[in-house]
Amino acid sequence: MKTVPYFTLSLMLMASAVLAYEVGQTCFSKQATTPLLATADREAAKVGTVEWGKPLKVLAEQGRWLQVTDGDTKGWVYAGNVSSVKPPAENKNDFLPTTAADTTAAVAARPLSESSKKYASRKSLGEAAADVEWAEKQADAVTRAQVNTYMQEKGLGDYGK
Repeated sequence: MKTVPYFTLSLMLMASAVLAYEVGQTCFSKQATTPLLATADREAAKVGTVEWGKPLKVLAEQGRWLQVTDGDTKGWVYAGNVSSVKPPAENKNDFLPTTAADTTAAVAARPLSESSKKYASRKSLGEAAADVEWAEKQADAVTRAQVNTYMQEKGLGDYGK
């Protein structure tokens, strides 16, 4: 039956239309800190930051970027960093000591500590530790410029159309 794919496609199109922002609309920061940039470019100078749940007024839209104001400061944000729905005032997942938004990439990708390596050796997991070290070396070899080029070529993130 062909009606199911068409129905699914129409739902997806409606959802994408709902996610579009209009000038004058209010959106909310959904990051612990969202940078406000001088231009619609990930490499632009930061003119300010807004905190979690802060309301922002949309002034303009340019692709996946929104020009917003928080009242005092005007700047550009990547649309993926904001939401049309106000997030909860606090994280309700209180079984975790911290939120994912509070964890930096540096902490999440930190190398194995010496004690972790010793534990792996004691438990005959030395090969797994070596695999992690290999992956870390490979990741360290990739430059920020290479990541930006790849994202631009593939139309990912803020380079998407």
